[in-house]
Amino acid sequence: MWKDAPLDGVMHEFLATVTGEELWNYVEFLHLRTADAVSGFEDDSIDLIHVDGNHTKEIALSDVSNYWPKVRPGGYMIADDTNWESLRPALEWLDGCGAILVGDYKEWRIYRKPIL
Repeated sequence: MWKDAPLDGVMHEFLATVTGEELWNYVEFLHLRTADAVSGFEDDSIDLIHVDGNHTKEIALSDVSNYWPKVRPGGYMIADDTNWESLRPALEWLDGCGAILVGDYKEWRIYRKPIL
């Protein structure tokens, strides 16, 4: 599916939206693989992250478990495509680590990190 996706157009639309809505003071855009980008963030430093990476069981679980420590207490993680069976282990991991499910929209979910 992805080999035919117009990814350059998606990127252009994203950049145009951030520019048009004057969001550059609020957005940090990294064009990196998820595994390569995670080391650039301190623990408890992310207010909101939208995870929509590779949908294999192993990579989805790795993305969620590597980025969850980076979310600050009270911060949010949006998990995309949560209706995919391959994401089940990642969602179970979030449930098991105390993530608070604040919204389930069938194809995506919002989790909040508890404030300790």
